[in-house]
Amino acid sequence: MKLAVNGGDVVRTEPFPSWPVWDEAEAEGLLRALNSGKWGSLHGEEVRAFEKEFAEFQGVRFSTATNSGTSALEIALRAAGIRAGDEVIVPAYTFVATATAVLANGAMPIFADIDPATYNLEPESARATITDRTR
Repeated sequence: MKLAVNGGDVVRTEPFPSWPVWDEAEAEGLLRALNSGKWGSLHGEEVRAFEKEFAEFQGVRFSTATNSGTSALEIALRAAGIRAGDEVIVPAYTFVATATAVLANGAMPIFADIDPATYNLEPESARATITDRTR
């Protein structure tokens, strides 16, 4: 495969959509929380209501809202029992939070190659990094 910068075919011909995507429902929710004067989950009702509705949507008993994907990864690793001294295999080509969430839990990120066609972890590379400390 030849990159477009090197004369290959251009894959994307239109710009990515703007982000974030929102409409009046988000604006109304934001103003409702803002006007309540209770912006966090400790005193306000918006986060709790969202968590309850999301848990029902997913068919689970509980859900936890986070402020970012990074926080979500840290919590998921902690919930999975990742602890200091553990090793967690992560893709070498990824957003920095994939590895820093592992570090935040005291574990060591172990990088494995990706499949250049899919950008997913390459199974043989991941398999080669497994040790007795891999979780």
